[in-house]
Formats: sequence, structure tokens, C-alpha cells
Amino acid sequence: MRLTAVALLKHNGEAADPWILGVGADLSTFGFFQRASVREMLTFVARTVAKRTAPGCRQVIGYGGGGGGGTRGIAGGEL
Repeated sequence: MRLTAVALLKHNGEAADPWILGVGADLSTFGFFQRASVREMLTFVARTVAKRTAPGCRQVIGYGGGGGGGTRGIAGGEL
């Protein structure tokens, strides 16, 4: 499994979308015209995982990614 992206987000509770603090993505394996769509999908998945993961917990998603919520509201994820 190849690591495609790593994201760091600020969890704002269940009602609001998390803030993206930083994202690192390697999209070189995708075609030029696919990269924007793939980046948008990675951002969506990172925000969804960060929003649904409770602070202090860790979550693994089915296709090889995962995320964790820190006790101070900072969430990280790898896809």
C-alpha cells in the first residue's frame, strides 16, 4: 500500500467542518487531469474522518487509511 497523503486538521466539533492546518500529498502516480479530482477526494475523506473521530480516539478506515483525534482537538490522518 502506498502512502498518498498526510493531513493535519483542527477538530471543531460535530457541527462544523474541521480546519485544514496542513496537507502533504504525492499525486505523481495520477494523470495530470486527474490530480485535481484526487486532491479534492483526499480533502473530503480527511475532513470526514477528522469530523467523525472523537478527540482522544483512533479510527482505521477500510481501504488502508486512518486517523486519530488528539485531546486538544488536533486530528491527523494518513491516506
